[in-house]
Amino acid sequence: MQQKEAIQTFDIEEKLNNSSSKRKSFSKKQKIIIASTISIISLIFITSIIIISTKKSSSSSSSNIPNSSSTSTDSSSLPSGTLQTTWYDFSGSNGAFYTYEQTQKYYSGYYTCAVKQSIEKQYNLKGAYIKLTYNNNILYVLNADILPDSDGYNAIDLANDAFSVLADKTIGVLSGVKWEVIKFDNKENKNIHMLVKENGCNNWWVSFKPFYQNYPIKKMEISLDNGKSYNEISVTDYNQYEVSVSDGNGLNRSYYVKFTSINGLTCSGKFTVNGAGVMADTGCNFN
Repeated sequence: MQQKEAIQTFDIEEKLNNSSSKRKSFSKKQKIIIASTISIISLIFITSIIIISTKKSSSSSSSNIPNSSSTSTDSSSLPSGTLQTTWYDFSGSNGAFYTYEQTQKYYSGYYTCAVKQSIEKQYNLKGAYIKLTYNNNILYVLNADILPDSDGYNAIDLANDAFSVLADKTIGVLSGVKWEVIKFDNKENKNIHMLVKENGCNNWWVSFKPFYQNYPIKKMEISLDNGKSYNEISVTDYNQYEVSVSDGNGLNRSYYVKFTSINGLTCSGKFTVNGAGVMADTGCNFN
């Protein structure tokens, strides 16, 4: 009886050992499967990170490619609107920004206008090149003068020959005329030029007027120490930039200059003055 019980006990222990061995063997397989799965998942994850990083790097590289200009030339940043238009005899006006004689000499072939004073001041439209549209008729004009607010019209006042492009002069006043500032039609691709005021200037005080700017000037800075430091020069109501020269060489020296347009473009150059009444090339313009 004891021998039988011993045999049974041995059988039970052997079964338990076999069962335990099978469980241990199954557990190793699970570990191998789990380890393999983790390795595959890790590989996929690492590969995804590499792909994403590569795309970001590529995107970053393409976004850092420099443009021809460091600032936007988006036309949406230029002022526009709807106004009335009237007309007047510009040949009999001295012109606030450019005189009739100056437009004939430096802007020959361009129509001219006078923008309402408050609108000009709001947008810095001295010397602006403006596109006008009325009943499918299109006119391009240079803002050379001021229409006083006291005139009573919310308008752009056109030289009489310019008005005729849009409508018959006998109409007198047009309403609903669309206007928008655009890039100057710089037919000869000229740089910005500075005209030294002929009368009233001396070696201690000089006044400049800009010509041929592709967009209206919002800010002008001048250096009197060969470009080491710059000072912003305010503009008068008559488009003059007045500079005080402490060394007494105002009419016989070089000026370093920086311009900023109303739509954020910048350019810098240098011009040399040799007397009053001269027109000097700055060597730069807004692109």
